[in-house]
Amino acid sequence: MRMKTLITKIAICICAISSCNVAYRSTMLNTPLFSAKKEIAIAATTTNFQAAYSVTDHIGVMANGYFEQQDAPIDRVGNGGKGFLGEIGAGYFRKIYPKPEIIFETYGGIGYGHMSQFKNYSDPMNGFAVQQRSLTANGLKMFIQPAIGYKLRLFEISAGLRYSNISYLNIKTKNWPVERLYDDHFDELNLNYSFIEPAITLRAGIRNVKIQFQYLYCIKLSNGSINYNKELYSLGIFIKIHTGKYFPPLMNRP
Repeated sequence: MRMKTLITKIAICICAISSCNVAYRSTMLNTPLFSAKKEIAIAATTTNFQAAYSVTDHIGVMANGYFEQQDAPIDRVGNGGKGFLGEIGAGYFRKIYPKPEIIFETYGGIGYGHMSQFKNYSDPMNGFAVQQRSLTANGLKMFIQPAIGYKLRLFEISAGLRYSNISYLNIKTKNWPVERLYDDHFDELNLNYSFIEPAITLRAGIRNVKIQFQYLYCIKLSNGSINYNKELYSLGIFIKIHTGKYFPPLMNRP
């Protein structure tokens, strides 16, 4: 029953993505859960790519990339859009319990991206021919994200909380009337938006390669009207490479 409910929610989320123009879509939360220096963490899904490296026993750096595209239908009414975002960050991590490992980490950073939104509509003033509205904007993001995780050799779980602040720049529209911008919640993109994004991440597999599932919920803190996705479900692969002398605790080895 729970699995059926989860599948239903994922289906609803996919339908929402395809049926409305979204100005802000949460990206996957990068939680490398480093234990020591010279570790490399890589996570990837169909739309997200994340990498991180532990420079010292307590300092890490990260880089995140996101890209998604949905083409507008040709010669018929419908929506489309694409967006990309790049992020860089750095932070602090600490092992607060050795066996089994419990890791605390917090990272902060900035990001820059671009979005394009398209809407095909039937124009009654032009013989109901299909016309296209378009909106483009650049985006600047600042974030901070503390997290805590529990690590075994074959399984990891973490809980994180990201604060994101988003500003849109160079907003341009074509054939998008002011009243339609209001109806589509694009009329207040010039405002600054803040979000709180709690997330749960599960990983299972062998020591260096695991399947990763993450659920993230997005809460808007700011005033103003904007279309955004409230939930993110992601499934991908996670790779951890130990280039230093770190080994998992003895009780976690087979």
